[in-house]
Amino acid sequence: MRMTAELQRWRSQGIDFIKDFGELKQEVEAGYSPRHQFLVLDNRNGQVEQHWRWIANQINALPYRIIVIGSCEVPREIQHTAVKVDELPPMESPDSLRKFLWQKWVQHWYGDYAIYVRWGERETSYNKIIFIPKNSDPCVEKALVYDHESNTDQEGGEGHNLYASSDFHECIDADSPLRDVFTHIGNAISSKSINTEHEVIIYRLIEASAISIAILDERIWLERERKNFGGMGTKKYSSDVTLKKVWEKRRIYLLDADKALSNFDEFIKESFQSKGDRYWEYDFLVAHQGRLEEIEKKVGHEKFNSGWEEMKKKARWVIINTGRGKPPLAEKEGLRYVEYSNLGETLLKGAKLDLAYLLFALQAEPRRGGQGQ
Repeated sequence: MRMTAELQRWRSQGIDFIKDFGELKQEVEAGYSPRHQFLVLDNRNGQVEQHWRWIANQINALPYRIIVIGSCEVPREIQHTAVKVDELPPMESPDSLRKFLWQKWVQHWYGDYAIYVRWGERETSYNKIIFIPKNSDPCVEKALVYDHESNTDQEGGEGHNLYASSDFHECIDADSPLRDVFTHIGNAISSKSINTEHEVIIYRLIEASAISIAILDERIWLERERKNFGGMGTKKYSSDVTLKKVWEKRRIYLLDADKALSNFDEFIKESFQSKGDRYWEYDFLVAHQGRLEEIEKKVGHEKFNSGWEEMKKKARWVIINTGRGKPPLAEKEGLRYVEYSNLGETLLKGAKLDLAYLLFALQAEPRRGGQGQ
C-alpha cells in the first residue's frame, strides 16, 4: 500500500493519523502492527463508530496511546487506552501536534502528578516540573520526587526522609542520563528557552514516573529481599533496604508469587482488591506464563479462569512474560508479551525509565481469522 507524503510526515514524528479507517484495517489484517507513540482516529464524521468492535479485538496490536477526535462515546472496552478530544488545534506541523497529543494524554491519565526535582537551592517550575531545595520534601499528594544530585556522601539516606512516607514516590532514579536531562530542562526554564522537545520530554517523564506496574513472577519474587544491588540510585538508602521496597517507592509492585500458587483466592483478594475509586488498580500487569500454568494445574481450569479474569480487570494493560518464545496465553488472548531476559535485567539492574520504555515498546501480533469484525 502506497503511503501518502502527509502520512509519512506524521509517522516520522511517531503519530499514526488515521483518516481512512479502511486503510488501517487492511494494514493490520495484512500483518502490519503500528508501532508509534500515538494512534489518532478521526471520528468527526462518525466513520470510526462502526469499527469499535474490530478495534477492541485488535487493541493490543495497536499503539497504547489512542486519541479519538469527535464527540462520540468511546466504548468501555477501549476506555483504558484512549482519550477523546472534540477537535484538533490547527496542525501547523507534526511537532506541534505531537506536543498537543502528549499534553492531552498526560493530563487525562496523570494530571494529578508532578515531578519534584531536589536540586541545590534552586526553586523554579514549569509545567509539572518543580525544582525544590535538595533537603526538602513536597508536602503534597502524588508527588514524584527525583534527586538530581549524587548521594554518595549521604549513607543511610541522611537528609532524605522520603522513604519513610507512603505518600511520596521517587521519580525514577539518580543515574547520570536523567541528571543530564533535568540539567538541560532546568537550564532551559531558567533561561526561558523551553521548546516543544523539552515539553514532550517532560510529559514522557511524568508518564514513566507515574505508571504503576504489578509483576507476578516467581524468579523476580525470589530476588525481593536482595539488598546490596547496583544501579537504581540507591546510595541514599541504608544497606537494609530491599529491592522490593525500592521498587514500591517507584510504583512497581512485586506480587507474592508463592501465595499465588499456594492460595490463589487469597492472593486475588490481597493483590487485586479495590484501593480507591479507580476501576483499575495498576497500569500494567506483567505475569509469567509458567507461574500461571502452575496455578491453573493446581486449582483447575474453571477456577483459574475466574481468577485470571479478575486480575485482568484490575490492570489497564496485561503483558505475559516468558523465556520460551511466544507464550500460549498471549497467542490465545491476543496479549502483548515480553522475554524474561529483557524484563529481568531491567528490573534487577535498571531504572524505571528503562522499564517504562520496554513495556511501552511492546506490541501484540494482529489477531487473524476475522474475529471481532
